[in-house]
Amino acid sequence: MPKEINISMRGMIEYLPEEIEEVLRATEKRLDKCTQQLGESLERLGDTAPHSIEHCLVELDGIRRTLYRVDSRVADCSQILASYLQHTSGEVAEQPPSGVPPQPPREPPVDEG
Repeated sequence: MPKEINISMRGMIEYLPEEIEEVLRATEKRLDKCTQQLGESLERLGDTAPHSIEHCLVELDGIRRTLYRVDSRVADCSQILASYLQHTSGEVAEQPPSGVPPQPPREPPVDEG
């Protein structure tokens, strides 16, 4: 599996929303392609021949991998836009270390006693 890296880009803050829009539009195209591929896979499932099912499994794995990349890109854009909003509103908030996605709050342990 390919190794993930963090990259940074330098640019003017006033252009950031437009830059993120471009990234999200490209991401949307990937998501549309996944939707199309999933529909094609569903059509192939009508044929229960082993080669059709094997082909479908390969396609589904590719779709899953693409969806992972889409999710990662959307999370990156979300984090960048949140930072942009904090910067432009003058707020300073604690940021997680670079490369660490925000984690949902943990549920308190259930007392079983």
